[in-house]
Amino acid sequence: MQKYLYNFSPYNGLITFHGNWIFCLFFAIINLMNTLDKKSLFWDVERVDPQKNERLVIERILSFGDEEDFKWAMNHYDKEKITNNLLNSKSLDNKSLLFWCQYFNINKEKCLANQSMKKQSAFSRR
Repeated sequence: MQKYLYNFSPYNGLITFHGNWIFCLFFAIINLMNTLDKKSLFWDVERVDPQKNERLVIERILSFGDEEDFKWAMNHYDKEKITNNLLNSKSLDNKSLLFWCQYFNINKEKCLANQSMKKQSAFSRR
């Protein structure tokens, strides 16, 4: 029987390490870099600081992120910060906004209260 340095749980995506703490640090840094280095999320910025650019990171993950990005956000920000950014966001489209409000069990009217009217197309009728 082979002994591994870590155990991976497919149910919650957490890695439990046994032994050297350097492996813990190494995998934490790799996990951090994977989400923050994605050009699909941060195509318009060079570097992203998760503390200084908290609002940008949360909004981009909620708009364009995948399941791994969302797990990363839930591990790095508390639920209250994510829901506050969700409720105060001006850039989330209605479809994403309503999905995340349903996920976090937030009232639909409360979610849509801070949303501005949809931008009108230059070709729309008046």
